Amino acid sequence: MTTTDGHNSEDLSTPRLVELVCSGRVECFEEIVRRYQQDVLRVINAMLFDRSSAEELVQRVFVNAYQSLGTFRRDRDFGPWIRTIARNAAREEFRRNARYARRLGTYRDLVVTDWCSDRRADRRHDALHEALDECVSKLPERTRGVLDLRYRHGHDFEHIAEALDTTPGAMRNLLCRVRERLRRCIRQQTARQ
Repeated sequence: MTTTDGHNSEDLSTPRLVELVCSGRVECFEEIVRRYQQDVLRVINAMLFDRSSAEELVQRVFVNAYQSLGTFRRDRDFGPWIRTIARNAAREEFRRNARYARRLGTYRDLVVTDWCSDRRADRRHDALHEALDECVSKLPERTRGVLDLRYRHGHDFEHIAEALDTTPGAMRNLLCRVRERLRRCIRQQTARQ
């Protein structure tokens, strides 16, 4: 590649290329990438095993290097500097992947625990429903009718009392006694299971 001042960038030293890039000749960075891309890829591949992530990371390394060129000491060798950036990027990627794996594992554990809890809750719920049905079936027919009007059809005490020719207070007392009777019956039923 030829620079804007007519030099072949392949003939220039890396420190000179860095100098040119820092002075605004951005096109010279392409030669730096060409020279060090395989080194950076080897460093990353040695630390990560995912090839697609490695290629993406190589690009990030060169973006980071470009943004940090001002900190590069030109009396030093460029290779170790860019490989250090690559190692640091690979370590960060490894940590990020490890955090993701931990979070995924934690999430998976929570889902399994929640699912198991739901299954246990469903079984308890089913057992309570069976016990309730059994206990209601043992009630006198008139009492079952009152429960049906109140809880299945949602009628208020006044409506139920009027239908059965009694007072709303009597209906409240009856339902209070029935609920207590059902509570005891359900406890006995579920204790047997």
